[in-house]
Amino acid sequence: MASIFRRAWAVMTGNRYLVGRDLQGNRYFEYPPTSHMPDRTKRIVKYRKAGDMWHYATGVAHLPVQWSSWMSHTRPHPPTLEELQADFVRQQRVLANARLIAQRDQEERERLRITQSSSTPGELDEIALNEVQGKASRAVTSEAPPPTAASPTATPLPNRPADDNYQPESWSPRTLRRGG
Repeated sequence: MASIFRRAWAVMTGNRYLVGRDLQGNRYFEYPPTSHMPDRTKRIVKYRKAGDMWHYATGVAHLPVQWSSWMSHTRPHPPTLEELQADFVRQQRVLANARLIAQRDQEERERLRITQSSSTPGELDEIALNEVQGKASRAVTSEAPPPTAASPTATPLPNRPADDNYQPESWSPRTLRRGG
């Protein structure tokens, strides 16, 4: 008798299993493998509202990347709510940083516009040159890797002659023996 109810329930529910939800309220289901593909399950999403499907299909809204990769079998296990919340916080942080950068760029453009309107052309060239040199020196000092000991196989670069007819020397790399 129990097997009759189990079969009836499977027919009514489609024999699917609720796997999880995302932060927008969409539900994700997994169907057991069929006989023609025994090692691959069918994975679907049921949108929160029936009309939401068109928002996702037209690109107005997007499913979370974690769920998309699970649905395409790229990821074996579904994402957790904590993982989705952490990714949402990360996205908000990136958007806030992008707003800060855009605001800083706007202030820089405004400052340059004011400087250009109040300076003569010769002064502008000097100001631009100083700014470029200042930014370049800051970039070199802040992004330069710490000095390390040179590898024993590295050879110093040759000094380039001052004439304009310089031709590089030929180069033949040494092969390395591996494993033996």
